[in-house]
Amino acid sequence: MRGWFLYSLVRQHNRIVNECALEFSARRTKTWQKSWPWIVVTFAGFGIGAIVGDLDDSSTAMLWSFGALSMGLTMLGIYMTVRIVRIHYRCPKCEKVVSTWDGVPVAPKECPHCGVSFR
Repeated sequence: MRGWFLYSLVRQHNRIVNECALEFSARRTKTWQKSWPWIVVTFAGFGIGAIVGDLDDSSTAMLWSFGALSMGLTMLGIYMTVRIVRIHYRCPKCEKVVSTWDGVPVAPKECPHCGVSFR
């Protein structure tokens, strides 16, 4: 009887871990799908900034316009990417953002807050 009880507890724990791993994998995919356009916008902002640096003969108004566009795109891209990560990149068990002092891990093995395995 006792062995069966322990066996059922282990099976239930494994089922919960597997469900959390599948749910986190789906959330990670959703985060990537929603954030990649904003990452492209960020790099476009950097690219425009690099082009602005090469415009020596242009008017001051044009330089300021492209500079403002570059800064705006870069800031918007970074802001939206961080916002998407904070909304979708969460642990299925404790609902906290999966992040450490080093930043946001791309493929974490476990939640740094509650310790549930993602693999």
